[in-house]
This record gives sequence, C-alpha cells and structure tokens, in this order.
Amino acid sequence: MAMQWFVLRVQAGKEDKIVEALQKKLRVAGLEHLVGEVLVPKKKETTQNKDGQLVSKDVKIFPGYIYLQAELYEDTDNELPELRDDLYFLIKETPSVGDFTGSVGRPTPMAPEDVERLRHPGVPTPQPAAAASTSGAVATEGAPPAAAELNIPFGLGDKVRIRDGHAFGGF
Repeated sequence: MAMQWFVLRVQAGKEDKIVEALQKKLRVAGLEHLVGEVLVPKKKETTQNKDGQLVSKDVKIFPGYIYLQAELYEDTDNELPELRDDLYFLIKETPSVGDFTGSVGRPTPMAPEDVERLRHPGVPTPQPAAAASTSGAVATEGAPPAAAELNIPFGLGDKVRIRDGHAFGGF
C-alpha cells in the first residue's frame, strides 16, 4: 500500500527529540523504508527583546503533534487493509509518544488537501468549481457568512487580544 500521512500526538516541547528517537528506532529495527517524511511544522517568528533588538526564532505551529508519512497498512484481500503491527507498535512504544489520531486502534490517514495545507502553509487550496458562487466566494450550505459580510476590523496577520472566550480568553 502507498505511503500516507498520519498525525501523531506526542508530549509538547519534545517533538524534535521524539523525531530523532523515532528515526533511530526505525534504523535499528530495519523499518526505515516504511517511513517517509516526519514533520514538526514550524514558522519563523520575529520579536523584539528588552534591548530593542529583533530576535528571530522557530515556533512550532502545532505543539504536541508530529506529522508522519508512513506505510502503516499493507494490501490484503480483505475490505480493510491490515495494520503493520511491527511499525505501529515501534512508533507507539517510542518514549513520549501518545497515540495516532483516528479511531481507536486504527490510525486514520490525513486527507490530501490537509497534507497540502500542512506542506505549503499560506497557499490557498483550490476549491471545487461547483462550490464557487458568482462573486468568487465559496458558498457552502450552513457555512458562516464571509468576512466582508461581517465587517471584521482586522485582517490576516494582525495581532489581536481575545478578551472573552472558552479556552483562549485573555490571549
């Protein structure tokens, strides 16, 4: 079966060390051919320190998650492909690794459009032609109104403070 992308929950703050440990375990077990890329998505963030100097650093976009391209399933004659137990348990038994996202016991691969957004952040993904309206906005049933209709006073990249709200109030 072809390689697919999966999301792996890990201990936040240790993503890079977990990737190193995972790659070492794969080499020792001789299973590195079943894993392609392993990503910890980061972005450059520039801030000003106390002395007024600009400081640039890499910041993890999704702390606590690793994105893994792997051949976790093998082709069989069954309706559901067989999970490669050797690779699955090698990954799961790596220190500080939680679990794959998806159904219990069966990691769910990412959708191709999500993989593209992950690999090329900031690049809009093409929308199906049937969903586009005459104004060029995407119209989907039950979707919230477009930003222009709401008259939102800030744009992409603006800094905002969330005054009130569930988990992000005060940020």
